Amino acid sequence: MSQERKRVLQLLAEGKITPEDYAAWLQKAWMDNFDEIITKAGNGQFYGYTLQGPVGFSVGGIFRVAVYMKQAGADMCRDDCTYPFFDNPKAEMVLDFLRKINKFTPPGLTFNPDEGQVYTQLFKGISAYQICGSWHVRWAKDSGLQNAMYSSIPIPKGGKQASIVVGNVINGVLTASKHKEEAIALCKLFTDDEIQDLVYPVLGRLPSTRTSLERLKPKATEADQSFIEQVLTADLGVLPQWRKDPQKLWTIYNELLTKVLSTDTPIQGLMEEAQKAADDVMKA
Repeated sequence: MSQERKRVLQLLAEGKITPEDYAAWLQKAWMDNFDEIITKAGNGQFYGYTLQGPVGFSVGGIFRVAVYMKQAGADMCRDDCTYPFFDNPKAEMVLDFLRKINKFTPPGLTFNPDEGQVYTQLFKGISAYQICGSWHVRWAKDSGLQNAMYSSIPIPKGGKQASIVVGNVINGVLTASKHKEEAIALCKLFTDDEIQDLVYPVLGRLPSTRTSLERLKPKATEADQSFIEQVLTADLGVLPQWRKDPQKLWTIYNELLTKVLSTDTPIQGLMEEAQKAADDVMKA
């Protein structure tokens, strides 16, 4: 245990700092081997981190990896995000970081294809940290975890605050629709203030429009406020929308992650191998 952590814990025990102050300190200390400290203390009973790994062409794990990449300025694509950039030099330190923290994840969990089983480990007290979306707040409470704490993801040295938008296109207008005007009007209706203001109380999810988020923020729980703040202020990104063979390209990227997390092969070589495979797809 570091001297700084001993000092902070002593201050907490003496009541000179609040649990919220301690949580803020943990956020800063997280990148400084704190996962390792938790995992060692757990002795096989609990672990420091929940890492969702790669599965086929699924992007569930990639969504979380993309946050770290964006913080480090390591874009996954180039040429107006139309071409894969899997050998971006800035990505190497991120992949190295993932390789390290994967050792602090409960055994066998990283490659579990069931996302529900992956993230409920924290709800059960088996892991201490994980990247989560705003829907985890209600999910955690429904799973019996009443004291979960939320904060921004620690920023790497030289990095920036960033987040990734996770969303599904639920409504759209088909090109062959016989009633395009009516369909467009229906889609627009979902962005109406009255409809947006029902999303949070009825569904327990955050609304989609900025104005609705701004109205909701003062009335939301502290946990939900932390997510609203991220959406309103962080550098938001989305995953690349590949125009050619997206399943093949995401499979290649997941294979890169698999090798990073399951071997000791130098990362630069793995990135170059993935880039070549992506190049072959784009040239086919």
